[in-house]
Amino acid sequence: MTESAGQRLRKEFDAALERASKQLGKRLRWDEQETHALDAAVAATDRRDKLAKVFDAELAGEKRTGVLVNLSNELRQLDKAIAFHIGNVRVGVGVAKDKTKQRAAHERWRRHQERLDEEASDGMGG
Repeated sequence: MTESAGQRLRKEFDAALERASKQLGKRLRWDEQETHALDAAVAATDRRDKLAKVFDAELAGEKRTGVLVNLSNELRQLDKAIAFHIGNVRVGVGVAKDKTKQRAAHERWRRHQERLDEEASDGMGG
């Protein structure tokens, strides 16, 4: 049986994870969200591959403009979905958060919450 486009995509990502594991010297695994994203990307990739064959057949056959436009639009949507899903997969340990930026963001949210609390207490007591 021939390997599907989605299966090839999954193999590529699994191989990249294996390489990252070797580089870091520890076994990395996909987390639940990444597994779901990869599964969705695989399914969308397989649908896109099948739909591309229908598009090619229509282009070689009747060349109905309406059908070609609809198929083309669906292919673009699948491309977008695939990119979205694989964008949610991180190979390796990911990017460390900048502690200074985190502290600054927390301080902004703390001040924002204080202002909201002050406004709420002013409105209730007045």
